Parts: sequence; C-alpha cells; structure tokens
Amino acid sequence: MDYEGLRALHQLLRQRADLEEQLARCPRTLHAARLKSEQLEKAVEEAKTAWQKCQKDVDSKQLTLRQRETRIKQMQERRNSCDSNKEFQLLSEQIEADLKANSVLEDEILEMIERAEQLHEDVKHARDAAAEGKQRFQMIQKEVEAKAAEMKAKIASLTERIRAGEKLFVGEQLQSYLRRIEANSADALAETDGQSCGNCHTLITTQILSELRQRKPVSCKSCGAILYMPAASTATAGDA
Repeated sequence: MDYEGLRALHQLLRQRADLEEQLARCPRTLHAARLKSEQLEKAVEEAKTAWQKCQKDVDSKQLTLRQRETRIKQMQERRNSCDSNKEFQLLSEQIEADLKANSVLEDEILEMIERAEQLHEDVKHARDAAAEGKQRFQMIQKEVEAKAAEMKAKIASLTERIRAGEKLFVGEQLQSYLRRIEANSADALAETDGQSCGNCHTLITTQILSELRQRKPVSCKSCGAILYMPAASTATAGDA
C-alpha cells in the first residue's frame, strides 16, 4: 500500500473537511446577523407603540381636563344666578372639588408629556440602532458570501486533487474507501503510531502491525478507518 499517497490524501481530506465545516457555519452566521437586525427592527415598533400609547393617554387626559374646565365654567355661571344659599354652597363645593381634581390632572399630564417626549427620543434611538443593525447585517452578508465563494472554490480545487489521490485505490478497495468517505469523511483514513488507531485510539494487534509494516491494506477493527504508518515509521520499515 502506498502509505505516502494515503498520508497526502488524508491531509487533503482533512483540509476539505475543515473548509466544509467552515462553509456550513456561514448560513448560521447570516441567520444570527439577520435575527439581530430583525430584533432591532422589532425594538423600533415596540418603542413606537409605547410612545403612541403614552401620547394617546396624554390626549385623553387633556380632553378630560378641557371637559372639566367647561363644566366648572358652566357651574360658575349657574352659581352666579342661583336663587338659594344651599344651591350656591353645593355649586361652590363642586367647583372646588373639580378645581382640585384638575390641579392633580394637570400635574399628571405634565409628567406624561415628559414621559412621551422621552419615549419619542427612545423611538429615534431605536431607529438609529436599527439602521446601524441593517448596515451591519448587509456588511456581514457580503463578507460571508465572499468567504463562502472563496471556500467553495478551494473545496472544488481540493476535490480535484483528492480524486487524483484516490487513484491509488482499485476495485473493491476503492468501493470500500468510498463507503467510508461517505460515512466518515476525513476519518475514513487514520494514521497509526504502531500502537493504536489515530481516530478511535483502539489498540492494534501484533498481526495488524506486521501487515502495516509490509504495506498491506489494513483497516481498524473498531472504527473501520484505513490505517497507514507515519513517515518516520515507513522510512524505518523500508530501511529494515
């Protein structure tokens, strides 16, 4: 078995697997960036809703204030033309109560106006953040797409080199190798130090070690990876 060829092929398979893993992360990176941008857009809508509700409450209380002021004016006119002291007293008490209620309402309205102004500022800040988030997403999208295109080109180039390296397999060996590649990717091959499998670390037998030194095609009895010896070991074995 051409262990030098297997070693080179394994390196190519590892490089491709690493690039494929990076490529697989690209959609997740885009999804996270898009989700962040959408969350910022949602924050704008939430800020607008809070501001609009507060403004609506201000308008409602101001309407109530105007209605009370109108009623007070009407009661004052009635009081000026009332015929009895009792009616005069009742109207005066009602006017005084409404004036106090209006004073409290005016304070509430002022507080709510300040609150509405702050909420309006929050809307502006949320819009700015959403605009920045959208720009950031677009930038990440361009970067990820460019990186993905570059990785796809590298993967295609590596695949061509891998196809050339796979020519060291023939017949049933090739079919067995292809099945392992489909199932385990780069782990279809494994370097051994002469004691254990480089993938699953299962100890190898003396018989397997002997076959390895004779450059016979050998697979790990545990994970099924095609085994090969490191460069130093094959050189020593060749010298021997």
